[in-house]
Amino acid sequence: RQIGDISISVPLHNIYLAETDELVRVLSQDIGEWRHEPERHVQTNVVHAAHSLAGSSATVGFTPLQEIAHGLEIVLQCLARRPVRLESADYDAIEHAIDRIRFMLQMFALGEMPEHEPHQVALLAHLLKSLEERANAATVVHEPPAPSAIVPHDVVEPPVDENPVESDA
Repeated sequence: RQIGDISISVPLHNIYLAETDELVRVLSQDIGEWRHEPERHVQTNVVHAAHSLAGSSATVGFTPLQEIAHGLEIVLQCLARRPVRLESADYDAIEHAIDRIRFMLQMFALGEMPEHEPHQVALLAHLLKSLEERANAATVVHEPPAPSAIVPHDVVEPPVDENPVESDA
């Protein structure tokens, strides 16, 4: 089957569409739920779904979709590493990227190669920058130091005798 500049076998085309349909479903459902549970962190399966979508799209040569999926993956990885509370516009940007991916897959299923969408990739890059800036500005709650690293102020270490006396025993 010829789609744009790529040639793909019918079985691979069908497998790709089935797998990506499930990945987009996972992304869409989770982001929709996340919007209503803003205190929770990004789910690992969502990062994996974006990664798999980008990878399988690259494998079949579907570069326009791969670029958006990769941008989404990077945003989700950032949120997994350095969680920040998302604002409504952040959810909107993520959902819009998923909508564009869904549209591109529909075109691909019809045998049409969608155009590259550098504007969508740029929106995800802008979101990433915003999230990184907010994570850097946020008060980070660190893990408490290990008990061995805590030395109470009233504990005085005994002096070390530099000239120990040897016994004759």
